[in-house]
Amino acid sequence: MRFLLTQGSAHHTIAAAQYLWKAGHTVGCTYHRGSRLAYCKFSRAISRCYEIDEAGAEGFVQGIEDIQQQDGYEVLIPMGHPVTFHAAEHRERLMTCISLLGPTKEQHEVATDKLRSCESGLQAGLPVPGTCLANDPNFGTQPWQRSWPLFIKGRHEGTHKGELFCCRNEGELARALHATQADPENWIIQEYAAGEGCGYFTVAREGRPLGEFMHRRIRELPPSGGVSCCAESWHNENLLRLGRALVAHLRWSGPAMVEFRHDGKGQLQFIELNAKFWGSLELSLKCGINFPELCGRVPDETVVAKQSRRFQWPWTDWQHVRRNPGACWAVLKDSLNPRVAKNFHWRDPLPFLLMGLKSLRPLICG
Repeated sequence: MRFLLTQGSAHHTIAAAQYLWKAGHTVGCTYHRGSRLAYCKFSRAISRCYEIDEAGAEGFVQGIEDIQQQDGYEVLIPMGHPVTFHAAEHRERLMTCISLLGPTKEQHEVATDKLRSCESGLQAGLPVPGTCLANDPNFGTQPWQRSWPLFIKGRHEGTHKGELFCCRNEGELARALHATQADPENWIIQEYAAGEGCGYFTVAREGRPLGEFMHRRIRELPPSGGVSCCAESWHNENLLRLGRALVAHLRWSGPAMVEFRHDGKGQLQFIELNAKFWGSLELSLKCGINFPELCGRVPDETVVAKQSRRFQWPWTDWQHVRRNPGACWAVLKDSLNPRVAKNFHWRDPLPFLLMGLKSLRPLICG
């Protein structure tokens, strides 16, 4: 098949392309006009790259239509924000020229609104930490609203990215609320969910999972919670049940990551739903589930992991050490352990090396 991926500057886009290529498919890739470093241009897995406007909806859709008319791809896979927004908003228009497995505009709006996704989680029977708007007039009336710490974070995907306020007392809460008072409707206050990050991952069609995978994070960047820099496959029946419940409740189509916190005592707390392919995609690929390929075919039964693996993204993991020096020995052990899989491919080494140069640049340039 002929697959067209987006966002060729993202490392998980390169991973998707490499595994599609290994499976015998032809892969093209778009990248945003003016990108300083598009890894797709240096990958052997990608047969052709296309520079388009990925930031604007009309420019993106028109770019896909032009590429499709020129080179005839069969399946479009939007890999991340903001392209997933554009694809959901113009889903019907895009599907007149190329196959696209993704959520409707309404489903996408629920997923990318943390308040609405928490409400959907409650409706699906998931345990959800207390959540409310930053300007909720009834704030302070619930027991969780008087326990510390509390977190204030952006309500919508793609807005206030990287901004997170951890409030350990009334004074810090007051300062955080003052900092967000310009647009309080776009901020939420959330109860602290203790434990390590874990997730249920799927590509689904109208609520039916085509493939399923679970993992737990070993280390994250930033260390307080963020993207995986070391993770391992994991099976947890409760996680599987809860993830399936939300996907079925939303009648979800396309890729999704249902993110939880696990307290080590069997308790899970739903955190958010990500309506896109996840940054740690390569761990599931390494375990035998070609999720991108499932966007172009419907298997007879749900595909599950064929093996268990621990996976490290070395460049990201060493950035973790910069913020958490105490993890240095653990990161070094994983870096030197041949049984810990890495995102390096002998047949396609250049993207990995360029990712390393990019991560080292702040150290070299100060």
